[in-house]
Amino acid sequence: MPYVQLIMKSFALLFCFLGASALAWVQDPTYGLLWKPKEGQDFTYSIKVESSASDTKVEFGAELGMKVVKVEPNGDYTIESVFKHPTVTINGEEQKIDDEPEARSETEKYNARGERIDTDKDKPDDSESDPFGSAIADVMDFIAPEKAVKIGDKWTREIPGNDKKGKRPAKVEYKLEGAEKVGDANALKITFTYKETEGEKPVTSEGTYYLDADDGSLIKMDATIESAPMAEEGGTTKVTVARK
Repeated sequence: MPYVQLIMKSFALLFCFLGASALAWVQDPTYGLLWKPKEGQDFTYSIKVESSASDTKVEFGAELGMKVVKVEPNGDYTIESVFKHPTVTINGEEQKIDDEPEARSETEKYNARGERIDTDKDKPDDSESDPFGSAIADVMDFIAPEKAVKIGDKWTREIPGNDKKGKRPAKVEYKLEGAEKVGDANALKITFTYKETEGEKPVTSEGTYYLDADDGSLIKMDATIESAPMAEEGGTTKVTVARK
């Protein structure tokens, strides 16, 4: 019957097409893990830092607001950020902040890989006199791989030391663990380990990032840091950041 032949011919053509394209379906997908910001985007994150040394346990809390103010054709982007509503708790007792510092915004520019490139990036800041804050900032600073990766792939980052700032060199190893749901978002799970490579009592850390699979933005992260300097004595610090 002619229509049977036409149907069989259609199937033959379909299978020929599938033969050429099915390989693309079975290949492992790759991910660039770069944030693709859009002008006008607003994010608010809750930040919690718990640190313990000797018999003292200190908890810091705050909100971080971020707004994308400009995205350039080459992928460079400018963000405005502001910290608000700080809290401090020592050994379970919340400390009253009589005069909450006025929220002050900061504007920074980054390239498409998330590396800061504005002219103020090398100016002294509070972290230079705060080794505890500097250590946490280094641990939390996620850098995407130079090329797209598949689930199970690893990549490394070398952080140079800086004697003037009292920073020791460190190495970070990342691994793309897989994809999963975080709330309503499709997320990519990335684990990491961090270790200073010189000096006594090196700062070490391990943790997890969850990035939005659609645009690479941070959904949440957590880290446990050992020997981050606090009151001249290394202790354990736990950091959690979550998008609200």
